[in-house]
Amino acid sequence: MRKEYPANLERMKPPRRLTLLATLCHVRQTEINDLFAMLRDGTFYEPQPSASVT
Repeated sequence: MRKEYPANLERMKPPRRLTLLATLCHVRQTEINDLFAMLRDGTFYEPQPSASVT
């Protein structure tokens, strides 16, 4: 299977283009929902800077 890049979407036939766009939207929505759940549950932590070595 070859990689498809967003820049190539314009050259694709509509059925394939719409399928890839729908997949991308679904994946992004899942990532955003997971992030909101982590923020709500307090399981999201920002990385703390490590102690500096002097």
